[in-house]
This record gives sequence, structure tokens and C-alpha cells, in this order.
Amino acid sequence: MGDTQLGYVSLFSSAGLGCYGFKSAGFDCAATAELIPRRLDVQRANSVASDDKAYVLGDLTNVIVRQYLIEQVKHWEKSNGTDITVIVATPPCQGMSVANHKKNDELGRNSLVVESIKIISELEPRFFVMENVRAFLTSACRDIDGKLKPIREAIDAHLLDRYNIFAKVVNFKDYGANSSRTRTLVLGVRRDIQDVTPIDLFPDRAQAPTLRNLIDDLPTLNTMGQIDPNDIYHAFRPYNPDMRPWIHGLKPGQSAFDNVDLALRPHHMVNGKVVENKASNGDKYRRNLWDKVAPCVHTRNDILASQSTIHPCDDRVFSIRELSRMMGVPDTFRWTKDDPKTLNALPEEQKRTFLKEHEINIRQCLGEGVPTQIFAAIARKVALYNHTPRKRRGRPSKHANNAVLPPVASFVSDAERNNVHRKQLAAFYTRQDIAYSLLSTLPEYPRSKTLRILEPSVGAGAFVPLLIKRYGDHELHIDLVDINQHALEQVKELLARLDVPNHVHLNYINTDFLKFEPSNRYDIIVGNPPFGSPSHRPAFESKFSVRDLYALFLEKCLSLGEHVALVIPKTFLNGAEFVQLRNYVATKCAIKDIQDYGESAFSDIKIETIGLHVSHDVPSNTAVLSLPMRNRRIVAQHIITSKKFPSWLIYRNDFFDAMCKQLRLGCFEVYRDRSLTLNKQHFENGIPVVKARNIVNGRINLNAVQSFCAPECVPVSFKTKVSATSAIVVPNLSYYPRGAVLPQHCYVDGSAAVLIPHKNEKVNPDEVIKLWPTVDFFFFYRIARNYSVRSLNVDTISVFYWGVPKAGYEPIVRMEGVPNSSWLYATVSANGKVTQR
Repeated sequence: MGDTQLGYVSLFSSAGLGCYGFKSAGFDCAATAELIPRRLDVQRANSVASDDKAYVLGDLTNVIVRQYLIEQVKHWEKSNGTDITVIVATPPCQGMSVANHKKNDELGRNSLVVESIKIISELEPRFFVMENVRAFLTSACRDIDGKLKPIREAIDAHLLDRYNIFAKVVNFKDYGANSSRTRTLVLGVRRDIQDVTPIDLFPDRAQAPTLRNLIDDLPTLNTMGQIDPNDIYHAFRPYNPDMRPWIHGLKPGQSAFDNVDLALRPHHMVNGKVVENKASNGDKYRRNLWDKVAPCVHTRNDILASQSTIHPCDDRVFSIRELSRMMGVPDTFRWTKDDPKTLNALPEEQKRTFLKEHEINIRQCLGEGVPTQIFAAIARKVALYNHTPRKRRGRPSKHANNAVLPPVASFVSDAERNNVHRKQLAAFYTRQDIAYSLLSTLPEYPRSKTLRILEPSVGAGAFVPLLIKRYGDHELHIDLVDINQHALEQVKELLARLDVPNHVHLNYINTDFLKFEPSNRYDIIVGNPPFGSPSHRPAFESKFSVRDLYALFLEKCLSLGEHVALVIPKTFLNGAEFVQLRNYVATKCAIKDIQDYGESAFSDIKIETIGLHVSHDVPSNTAVLSLPMRNRRIVAQHIITSKKFPSWLIYRNDFFDAMCKQLRLGCFEVYRDRSLTLNKQHFENGIPVVKARNIVNGRINLNAVQSFCAPECVPVSFKTKVSATSAIVVPNLSYYPRGAVLPQHCYVDGSAAVLIPHKNEKVNPDEVIKLWPTVDFFFFYRIARNYSVRSLNVDTISVFYWGVPKAGYEPIVRMEGVPNSSWLYATVSANGKVTQR
């Protein structure tokens, strides 16, 4: 498990059945919160936490209670020298449960999930787990902003910027639980945990035992009130003796409502007449089957009239011991602080007194709880993949550990890095967390739909296992295309190690995707196409004059698929060569998601990338996720792709628009000479060569210029352009805009760009030279460049944003001086408020 202490927090923890699972996996409890004292006492009885202060009693909607929990966790982090590993949240679910037929206004109860979101947001654990009923994510809650919205929307709004999140409705019996229990499981992995996805934390599939396997060894209980002398928790819970004939003659699987004799059907008396009860649920008064998986344990497991409560043979509801086994609770679990041997030695009457005091609480805790072995399985996965995070918040993680890569990530990364053709084919390993992040934007489909999926450049198969896991409930037809036969063989080897369902049909196609002509359209096309220029004329003829391989792939994918999701260079947002393709996408397609990965997508190359998800729907809203900025927002697509600007602006906001109102844009053309290399320069005589580093405080100090070039190096066209106007030289690659008038009889190298006012544009050099180094223009230009850190050339697109102040220009950001480097990912609002990342 490595040398980092594993710590967890449990919210709405009830009796701690899930906590017991985490404890068994070696985790230390930093804090466990519960509203009801007697349930917290059960946790104490099992020593869930080593520190008594970790038991937090109270309502988490109370600011004082919540703050106490936060402080307790931060104390744990300080003591252990590491951040908290995982937060587990299982908020009350009665407002969403289909078993609750008496729902009134349960919105407040549903909104308790928002308290979990607040705590996860503040503590930022490496992982989080939420568990609740089937309808959890679609149920309404009142979010932090006071608005009503589906719970899934609230989770995404506050956590998706920092976590990869996977949510799925599953029956825990398929994943190792001892009983049928359909629940929503939500898993989150902090985005600085590389190559680990929330799917990796999912428990492995396992065959559930039958009810006979679970409880057949326990003694038969025939007498009402009977208690097993060796186990106080295995007892015949008494009920109205008049009801016993209703179930006495039933065989396993039969219901009392099946009885022919009306007197043996569930009923009640009204004015001396028999009134048959309503069979509102098919599982009421029904004997369970021995050789089926145990039924779901509900909170009202103490009565015959509830769901699936009757023993297969005995005339009673299941005992506490039987229910405990159904929930995966070990026999060693303590329901009180009393020693089990002491309890079993009590006289019969004292045992009855004990059960009268504790039984209902125990049964309710079992009905509300989570299967212990499911949470133990998740805890073991978290421990196994608990990687040391990347650098966060400007400081490296203090501890290293021995966590391993998940099997798929390990295989794919090794295969891709060992590919001898990787440079030739522009093939680079797509990390699993990045691949998952892009895949998570794709739509859900009805389970009955057969899906056709294409991976146009499969490489070592980074996307394929995730696709199968994401859409494994569907019949899938997946075409895997790659120009390299060896890559396809590697994918076959990878998938041979996985449990690929029979309804997933894989088709391996060894060809150049740009020559590929499928017979049908695809529902989904996803992948990481090769970057760079083709080595020969591509077979695919672009309608939009693009030449880069990834752009050709994107264009062709749009012609073949309904949903296209690709990892591509960030230069697509502003490159001059992609204007036509961008305009097509902006007007003909819905841009569902843009994910800015910065430089984090590839560890071995320095290139900024984005994830682009486009569909053939009507343009509407776009989700913009930024890993460098650690934020996510939903904006109207036309805000990003507005024709007022020559590039897409994924960070455009009110501040940017307020600056636009005070600036004249598009006033300059740009001139750059990339042919004036160092071997064409010398260090005495000739034409002075101004470099970016010579631009200081709005002027050029010619005495500091050290390079010169021959007069013939200066093109006539340049002399013509600058002769009639004051040309302004600016740094070509810099976060910090600034400029100076280019002195007469000087030239520039590629480190600087010359801005030349368009004909009829009146530009006062002093005004722009004063504006460009300001904090206002710094933030404006950062937004205009989409917060890029590499693709900062001043070209025919970006020169548009070197604005000229209008008359009456007023600064917005009330700060002085050149921005500090820590502001590179800060944002600014229209009122001038600066917010750090």
C-alpha cells in the first residue's frame, strides 16, 4: 500500500458498515459523521476510528458541525503529512427510494447530498465515493446556489473540474455482495492522479452466493420469540399470532396473497367484516427462495408486510444474523459495546430486554447500510492505485508511495512507449485519465440500442477498454483502425487479457484511416489522431484546405460519425490554417465539450492539447473544462465561436467583453522574419537587429542591441511597410504583452513581431505602448490566447487582439505593475476582481 498513510472520511455513516470495510482494508478514519447517537455508538463498539474526536455527532447542515469535521480532517492531514485519501458519502435516501410509498416533501432530505459536495470541494480528497438508490442522480436537490437541479448536475457543477467521475446504476450482487441491492455508485478520482480512472476503482464482477449458501447453517427457529442460545442475534422476532396461518403453509416463492382461502390471505377487520389488504408490492408476505440470491434488505425488515422479509422455511422474518450476512457484515461485527460471549451467556429474559432495546435500531441500520464487502473491495482498489499526485497548488506532494498502475494503463503505456514507429507515426501514449475524461462527455443511450463505434487511430488501445466498460451494457460493433499492423496486434493482446462480453464485436482494420471507406455511419468516433504533417499527399481531399494530420482526421470523422470526440492540439482554437474548418464546426455542429488539458495530456512531449467533442445536433451550450485553470463552466456555443473574433475563445467572459467595448481591435497587420537565423547575424556594423529582450519599459535601448545583419537581409517589402508609419515591435513569445516603437533603420529577428497599422488606421504609439503592459491588457490577452503557455506566436490571427484604446478608456482591474507569474491562471470578472486558480 506504499508508505503514505491511508485516511478516509465517512459522511452520513449510520452504523458504519462501510467504515468497517475500509478499516479491514487498512484505512484510518479521520472523521465519521452521523446524526443519531446510538448509531455512532455502534461505530465506537467496532473501533472504526482510533481517535475519539473523529466521531462527529450532529447535523452536517449545521455550519458548526461541518466546520468541526473539516478541522478534524485537517488535523489528521497535518499529523500524517499527507492529504486525505478518500471521502465516502451515503446521504439519507428516503426521498428518492422506490420503497418509500409515503413520500411528501423530501427535497430537504435529498439536498443533504449538497453537504457532501461542499465537504468534498473543501477537502479535495484524492478519491470520493457516493452510494445511494437507483434514482439518486435524477432526483432533484436544492444546490448551493439555491436553484433546484438534478443531483448529477449539482455534482458535475462543483466537482467535475477537479475530478474524473463515473456513475452507474448496478446491482451489487453482480460485484460480490451477498444480496440483491440495486444502487447508484458514484466514484471520483482527482485529476492529478495520473492514469487512474474511476472505472478502475469499481469492484470486480463476482458471483453472488445463494441464500442457502449464506444461512442454511443457522439453526431453525420454530417458536415465536425463540433465541439461539449461542447467538443472541439469531432470534424469532414475535408478531401477531393471528398472521401466522397466512404464511404457515406457503412454499418458497409463494405469497400469502396466493392462498385460495380468503381467511388465509392478509386482511384486517372493519365492523366485523374481513377486508383484504392491498397487495401493493409483489414481495409482501412472500417466502424467499433458497437457491436464489438473497433479497434486498430494506429498513422495515422487521415485519411480514414489508418486502422480501420471510424466511424460506420458518414462519418468521429474517433474524439479525441472517440479515447481517446478507449485507456482508462479518460475524465479528459488534452491534453494541458488549462482548458477544457475555450477551450469549445472559438469562433468557435479559436477552429479550436487550433485543427490545436494540433490535429495531440494528435492523434499520442494516436496511440503510452499504454492503461491507463492496466498500472493502473499493477500499482495496483505492489503496492499490493511490498514486502520488502530480504537483498541486504550486508544491510537490510530500510523500511517495508504491502504488501500481491499473492493468490497462500499465499495458497500454508500455506498448505505446515501446513502439519503434512511434515518432514516424506521430503516435504518443494517451493516458487513461485523459482518455476517460474525454469519453465521459459522450452521451448515454437506451440499453436496447446497438452502438457502432470507430477508433480511427487505435495505437495501443487506450480508449478501447474504457469504451467497453462505459457501453458494455449495449451490443457494440467497434471498428479499430490503425496504419500499423503491430499496433493492432498489441490491442488484440490487451483485450485478450480482459473479460470482453460476447455482445462486443471487435473489427481490426489495418489501413490508413484517410483511405478508409466504411459502409455505415458511426454513433461514436473517438480517439487520439496523429499530430503533424503527412509525409506524402493524403488520400483524403480536404474541403477546408487543412494539411495537418489531426485536422484531416477531424474533418473526415465529422463526415462519418454522429458524435466525434478527439484529443487534438490546442492550436486548433486559433490557428490561421483551420479557419474554414472551425467555421464549419461552429455553424453546422454542436460543440458539446471542450476540455483544455494544457500540457498535461502527454508526459513525454511538450504540447498543449484539448479534447473536442462535436455532434451533428443543433448548436446550443458548450461545457468548457480547464485542467490548468481547475474550473468548468457551461456557456452558449456562439459565445465561444462568435464571428466577431477570428479564433475560438473558450475562456471568454464579461471582463473580456467589457475590455472589447473599450478597445479598437484588428488595427494591425503583423510582420515576422523567421529566416533571419543566428548565422546570418554578426556582432558589429550593419543593420541593428532588435530582439524581444530589447523591449524594456516601452522603448528600445539601441546601446543594448548586440546583433546586426547585412542590409540585403532586410526585404524591400518590409522597408515599404514601415516607411510611412510608426511600426511597433512586440515580443513574439511572451505571457506579458509590451511594445516599443521600432527605431528607424532597425530590423527584427523571429523573437519579435512588428505590428504595422492598417491603412487608414490612426494609431497613437504612445497610447498602445502605455496600455499593453497593464494588468487589464494582460488578462485580456490571456483570454484572447485561451490561456496558452506555448502557442503564443503573434500571427495573422492573434494580431487582431492587440487592441488600441478608445477615447475615454478606463482601467477595470485596480492593480498596478506588471502581473506576477502566479497570475498566469488567474481570472478576472467584469468588476475587476481577480481570482487565483
